[in-house]
Amino acid sequence: MYNHIKQRDFDIMILFPISTDVHDGTIRLAALQVIGICFLVHIFVAGDTHKVEKHINEEVSRYYSLKRMYRSANDTTLQDPAQLLEFASDRESVIRRATADVDSIIKHVSATSILHRYGFKPGRFSIVTLFTSMFLHASWMHLLGNMVFFYVCGIAMEKYWGYWRFLFIYLGCGIAATLTHLFTSSIGGSLNGGTPLVGASGAIAGAMGAFVVTHSRVQVKVFYMVMLWLRGTFHMRAVTYFGIWFLSQVTYTILTLNAESGVAYGAHVGGFVAGAFFGVVIKSEDSVVPKDPKTPPTRKAVLPDEAFGAPETPQERFESPEEKTASQIEKAWSDYRAGKLENAALVLIRQQDMYLQDPNTYHREAAGLMREMLTARDLPVPAPHLYQWAKTFASLRLTWVAVPCFDWAAEAAPTNSHVQKNSLLSGAVLRIAENADIEQARANLLTVIKIDSGGIFAQKAQEIVTRIET
Repeated sequence: MYNHIKQRDFDIMILFPISTDVHDGTIRLAALQVIGICFLVHIFVAGDTHKVEKHINEEVSRYYSLKRMYRSANDTTLQDPAQLLEFASDRESVIRRATADVDSIIKHVSATSILHRYGFKPGRFSIVTLFTSMFLHASWMHLLGNMVFFYVCGIAMEKYWGYWRFLFIYLGCGIAATLTHLFTSSIGGSLNGGTPLVGASGAIAGAMGAFVVTHSRVQVKVFYMVMLWLRGTFHMRAVTYFGIWFLSQVTYTILTLNAESGVAYGAHVGGFVAGAFFGVVIKSEDSVVPKDPKTPPTRKAVLPDEAFGAPETPQERFESPEEKTASQIEKAWSDYRAGKLENAALVLIRQQDMYLQDPNTYHREAAGLMREMLTARDLPVPAPHLYQWAKTFASLRLTWVAVPCFDWAAEAAPTNSHVQKNSLLSGAVLRIAENADIEQARANLLTVIKIDSGGIFAQKAQEIVTRIET
């Protein structure tokens, strides 16, 4: 069955991503639902595939037994050459009919399988299979390979967009991928082929496209393996890795346009382009600032007063954006003092993210807010947010706020997580560059060496320790 199913699958590659800077080890609801549905569905698919293959194998075995029996048959009572020729002709006719029968049975049995009934067939357009096909997989390796890419990009995009936006965009990218496959099939002349399209990688490619647009500078941790014995990891920017991947899919789409392929490369291209589009037009959940944590959010931009014009009379005067921002921050700190930590963190995180969307303009406001937040480290701020903020402050040469922000990120991150190791290493490097608190920098580096024994972070930390000790 595996060879007869067209997969939205990723090729067996020497390089594949396993994590990014923005991962903190947590998985949100939509990601859990997608992963859970795919695995649950595949349990039924695997059982159904086993039964179908067993039935096909029985028919094939019966066919070969019949073929061997007729080929070895020899009527020794016949002496007339004409009768012997007729007997041989009848024997070959029986074998041909048996061959046609077994082919018909195999096609019929295959057509009754879950993969063929609910996979998308370009020649038989169906709204139902447009959705169901993206939750079906041809094998466990097909499923696991897709889930690795989903973990790297899909989880990050749910954190960026939030539950509902991510879910709708994920499904939208899956549909765009399937329709692209329909288009490439019509061009390639395989529109009426009976091979169904299954797999989540069209939708996952959409998450990859969006990730490239929204997190282009993020470092991707890539696993490599050469000849099964040489393996390890290295880092490269998301835009580089996924950009190369996308170009390879475009190339394969063109090369296999008029040929039968086990991988629907066109679906990958369509999903990726759709995801990149959504990444440009759909803003982050963190750019939404609520008037009050208990009321529905509305989009607000922090702009100068002049952009709104001066009010003509006191009665017509509206509260300026800066005044609204100040009142929201004050309300957040009031909630903090009242013990409403979640409400306070929600507003402060979103406000800080808005400041850092234009750090060159609002770096003073961002640094001031961060200084206040550093005095309240019991705020439930996710480690990836702290790490990204710290990197931004470091790029602005605001070391005095970047270093404690890295420290907070390391404290908030799960032990041995990518964010924790990056935060400890980055904080140490900044301390050494400023020639400040070298002992703390050394302690951070030794912690990295301990928790990442033998890893790339430990190697970097050891190199720095060796330099400062000599």
